[in-house]
Amino acid sequence: SGDDAPYSRRTRRDPPSHCAVQELRLRRIAHTTPQGVSNAEVLIAADGIHWRLKEAFMPVAIIGAGAVGAALGQAWLKHGQDVIWGLRNPADPKYAALAKERLKAPAEAVKEAEIVVIATPWSATQAAVKSLGSLAGKIVIDCTNPLGMGPDGLQLVLGFDSSAGEQVASWAPGAFVFKTLNTTGAGNMAK
Repeated sequence: SGDDAPYSRRTRRDPPSHCAVQELRLRRIAHTTPQGVSNAEVLIAADGIHWRLKEAFMPVAIIGAGAVGAALGQAWLKHGQDVIWGLRNPADPKYAALAKERLKAPAEAVKEAEIVVIATPWSATQAAVKSLGSLAGKIVIDCTNPLGMGPDGLQLVLGFDSSAGEQVASWAPGAFVFKTLNTTGAGNMAK
């Protein structure tokens, strides 16, 4: 049999041509790469053609850059995450340790973000969330603690009949709100 014979009819004594093997491998990869996957890369190696998913990160907007917001953002940046901080005054010198090109006004920061992290003091959270516009369809990570000063010092101001997460969800209708990262310190987050 010659090189023009179908691959299925070849025997071990009559191997296919190099081009036929490459064509078969290309057809196989076209059928095994998941449909709609745009972040796959094709690797051509001596032992054949392979595909693998590249790491894909969702853009993150962090509202607030105090201890928690700064620690989370800087840690995620170190790991390749696309992070933008949403700040009331991005030019404030207290944010000098953060990359200037990653500082924006809050509503601008969330425009391209798929994940929005709320890392504000509780007393500023309602105004911050409402200033962002619609968060419908976005993942919202609520890192806040509903604390305020009372007659005996720092105390819960919410959490007896509803939770802070429920309150944030009511301010961001249609968002997928997750309450997390509020029970560990910023020092742990930076690690």
